[in-house]
Amino acid sequence: MRVAAIDIGGTFTDCIVFDEGRLLSLKVPSTPPDLERGLLDALAHAAALFGKPVSEFLGELPLVLQGTTAALNTVLTRTGAKVGMLTTEGFRDVIETRRGIKAESLYNVFIPPYEPLVPRHLRLGVGERTRYTGEVLQPTERRDVEVAAAEFRAQGVESVAVCFLYSYLNPGNERVAGELATKFLPGIAVSLSSEVLPIWREYERFSTTVINAYVAPKLANHLNTLERKLGESGFRGHVMLMTGGGLLESPAYCSSRAVHLLGSGPAGSANAALYISRALELPNVISVDMGGTSFDVCLIRDGQIKTTSDVWIDGHRVAVKSIDSESIGAGGGSIAWVDKRQLLRVGPQSAGAVPGPACYGAGGVEPTVTDANLVMGFLAPSTFRWGDRSLDRKASEVAIRRVGEAIGLDADRTAAAIYETVNEVMANGIIRLTTQRGIDPRDFVLVAGGGAGAIHAAAIAERVGLDHIVVPSYAGVYSAFGILSCDRGVEAARSFPCTESDLTAETLAGIYGELEREATTHLVEQGVASGSIALRRTVDMRYVKQFHEVEVDVPEGDLAAGDIETIVRRFHDVHRRVYTFSMEHERVEFLTFRLRASCVSDLRLPTYAEGTEKRPRSTDERPCLVDGARRSVPVFDGARFEPGDRLEGPGLIEEATTTIYVPARYVCTMDRWRNYHLERVAA
Repeated sequence: MRVAAIDIGGTFTDCIVFDEGRLLSLKVPSTPPDLERGLLDALAHAAALFGKPVSEFLGELPLVLQGTTAALNTVLTRTGAKVGMLTTEGFRDVIETRRGIKAESLYNVFIPPYEPLVPRHLRLGVGERTRYTGEVLQPTERRDVEVAAAEFRAQGVESVAVCFLYSYLNPGNERVAGELATKFLPGIAVSLSSEVLPIWREYERFSTTVINAYVAPKLANHLNTLERKLGESGFRGHVMLMTGGGLLESPAYCSSRAVHLLGSGPAGSANAALYISRALELPNVISVDMGGTSFDVCLIRDGQIKTTSDVWIDGHRVAVKSIDSESIGAGGGSIAWVDKRQLLRVGPQSAGAVPGPACYGAGGVEPTVTDANLVMGFLAPSTFRWGDRSLDRKASEVAIRRVGEAIGLDADRTAAAIYETVNEVMANGIIRLTTQRGIDPRDFVLVAGGGAGAIHAAAIAERVGLDHIVVPSYAGVYSAFGILSCDRGVEAARSFPCTESDLTAETLAGIYGELEREATTHLVEQGVASGSIALRRTVDMRYVKQFHEVEVDVPEGDLAAGDIETIVRRFHDVHRRVYTFSMEHERVEFLTFRLRASCVSDLRLPTYAEGTEKRPRSTDERPCLVDGARRSVPVFDGARFEPGDRLEGPGLIEEATTTIYVPARYVCTMDRWRNYHLERVAA
């Protein structure tokens, strides 16, 4: 079956088409704020590769998979809906007081106060009360909701968040308030915390629900516009979206749970790394994705993508399960500048898609990482093959020379300084996700993706002590491939705080039975065969009086009393691995029970026979700035590489959407999946 996967990034929109074992990839500039146009441009270019009119190509295309930054950008740019909040009377300040600390810096008194997405005058209390046991003490006061709705209407509110205490145990009062709000405010989106995130801790639940309400209308408009324009262009298939948890979901599901799309971009690269991890039998992988705007890092550990529910976006708490990643403003379009101390800095500002780096000739004048790579010789204007234009080296030199004058360096030395600086920034991102969390990065293999990632991969690896790098031939459309290889599924969670002695096998089985029925029913309604659904159970646990919890696997199959003891033993083991100690004598708490239901992707890339080890023939030579001096570096055509080929650095390998730099002291080989392996050899 032919499938198109598209990742809409800040600078480029990447597209990959899988058709009967073939992978075709391309890049087009993103088109903010009209992101749908960039997606349609990508599909038009794909149609041209197949030699067909767009309408015919789309008419034969059954499935389009999309990763989107629309939800994230809405939060970062503060361009979401005007939100009104209905909450339990007396608790309207929960989202503003947060946890009572400044997340950015505990002691910096000059940091301005946090500004919640809902101002205080739009956070209105409702008479109602549900106890911590789930018992309803006071039903929802209809009159309070009616008065609040009238105020919201007068204030021009576009979306409503309903956040009541203990609604994760009993959603009855919230549902009544939601129905009334829908009745009194027709056409206004309503988000219930018991549906968006039915877990304990009211601040986390309230904040996440408010963000959902904030981004939902704009996302729904984006999805409606996308589906309409696709339909007008001849598309008759289905669209699926990549969620921040690394699963594919339907637009209808995501429209009401828009908060799940906040981490859509990094989730694509994580899934690409997971596919490579499984294919090459590499249990521990560090994935890096260097695109035009950002540099994303995530870990595959013991064959599993590392996830988290502790996410902050621009000061706002998001507690949905998502890929645990480190995102840094260090992409090909990141701008080099000199700070007040006369130190060279790179990013987080980006030239983006418009106007782009100076060398694109689209009006950009600021020096970027791409400009530095061009001046150093790692990129060649005539072989920048994914686009329909050449790069302007002179424009790059002018931009770089201008920033170099401020620190007394010529163009070459400034370009080299930009290269070294951004490598340092990216290596520090890996260190924050590994060493600073007690994880030794030397136990991992680096998988480098993104249009610019393979130029910098070796330099980053050396800084963190890695000797083995894998660069897929589709690295330039890395996230798009991750979307293509992604599993289809849904994640569900229920909080039921209790101690080890209070939890019975019947309660445990009942919770997971309910979660499994809901998840399975949802997927079957989406057309997934029930026999193909894989279930993974986990639970968040901690010692009594402990603040942080860890996620522990729960046994499969029918649950019995002995399984609770097994889970507790696993908790001690996980706690020891994460924190280096365990306390078997202390009581244990169960907090949130989680389920991941998925239909595993059946994507299988073709493999090629490995030939005898030989050195490929170079197609050109280019003067590159290496170790402070210009030297001639051979250039190789990636299309001519064959499995088993061996290249001793230095060398440049040019693929359709990326360039791979193999430094001296490195050997590069190709495996039967057409992945490049860079390994450092002894000096």
